[in-house]
Amino acid sequence: MHFKSGTIPPKNDYIIGFLNGLRDKFKEQVESKGYALVLVKDALVVKAVEDKKLKSGRTSRIVMAGSTGAREAGYREGRKFNEKRKMLQ
Repeated sequence: MHFKSGTIPPKNDYIIGFLNGLRDKFKEQVESKGYALVLVKDALVVKAVEDKKLKSGRTSRIVMAGSTGAREAGYREGRKFNEKRKMLQ
């Protein structure tokens, strides 16, 4: 895979940081408030995916830039999730 310098890999660093921050925020909510995350599959979404007749493929590798700053910024944003507003602050 070829990427333009400074585009995809730093975004991946940010996304990984964001997901880690979100995970830690949810873990904190479960421990302090007894919350749990429930994922529900909407019937229309399930049907749309089935209609596409997708096939399993090879697992792709995430390319990281090694940007600690991007990962830390993503982590901070993930931790800002507000369960009452159901969105980031």
